[in-house]
Amino acid sequence: MPVESNLIPDNWRERLAKVKAARARLENYYGDSDALAVLEKHIADEKWEIRQCVADAIPLLPESRLTPFIPLCKDCNHYVSNSAQQAMERRNMFVAETKKRERRRAVLFQNSEKLRKKYGPEAAELARKDADQAYAMMVGQVAHDIRTVLTPIKFRIQRLPYLTEGKLPINEQLEMRITINELREHTEMMERLTEDVLTLVRKTPEKRTLENLRDLLKTANDMVAAVFNAKERDITCIAVKLDIPQDITCRVVRDLMLRVFSNLLKNAYESFWQSNEKFKPGQIDVLARKQENGVEIEIRDNGKGMSPADLKLIRQFKLFRTLKSYGTGFGLAIAYEKIHDHNGSLTIDSVENAGTVVTVFLPNKER
Repeated sequence: MPVESNLIPDNWRERLAKVKAARARLENYYGDSDALAVLEKHIADEKWEIRQCVADAIPLLPESRLTPFIPLCKDCNHYVSNSAQQAMERRNMFVAETKKRERRRAVLFQNSEKLRKKYGPEAAELARKDADQAYAMMVGQVAHDIRTVLTPIKFRIQRLPYLTEGKLPINEQLEMRITINELREHTEMMERLTEDVLTLVRKTPEKRTLENLRDLLKTANDMVAAVFNAKERDITCIAVKLDIPQDITCRVVRDLMLRVFSNLLKNAYESFWQSNEKFKPGQIDVLARKQENGVEIEIRDNGKGMSPADLKLIRQFKLFRTLKSYGTGFGLAIAYEKIHDHNGSLTIDSVENAGTVVTVFLPNKER
């Protein structure tokens, strides 16, 4: 157990900044090995503020990496042990809530089967659609209200650097910048979450427009690049090749399909993420070929890929199924639902440390 000392090296604030960055990194990318290594390195740091920051990250840890952090619950410093115990409680509550959601889903399925057996499949399907519509209306209204509340909060956060500039000591200015960045990241995540909820619950319009597929995918890629550039994340080391014949068209809801392809391309880029604001070199190939009854699009990357267990999880295309803790867990669910609404299909194949292939099929006729 670390012993508090009055002879603390002058660089402890730098170490604290590294630990905070690692914690933020785990919020953005679940299970990131670099971030976990930084946290593990500072479990026994001589500065209690740093150990407390490490303890706060406990809810973000994969189960397989939790054991070394458990002694923080009995740390010699009261603040550290308190933080660790509270973090462990939050972690346990999240696990319990996840299990509760799974049980609720099982009950819903059982009730649906009872309806099907008693009143027939048509009645059961009608009841399901009514329930889905009521749920969508409720969730959509809540998401709209949250977005309304977020707008002034975001404005205030943007104003904070100007309000505190030159009014704090240098060391406190550093902590203030870190705190403002964390607040900004959290509000951006809440904005993404509300927008994802609204996209998912809105009914897909029946009206389609004839779109040039190459233009559609190029626009989606430009949108993703703009997001990374706005966050000052350099993606120039990732080569993107569009192998799409100019004459391929598809009849789609343009805005929704841009959202679908943006989500899929963003996942491809993020497979090359190594550390904060740094990507490793890689290749993304976007191919499209005409089929007898439609068009097939492949998005290939040679990034980190997925383990068989992770691939099985992702292939469920359900809400909250994500390998990134910062993610809303809506991206692939939205892609799957909206492609399905276009009478298409979405499949994913992946090999760990080799890459991922995402295949989208869109029919050339509306059924």
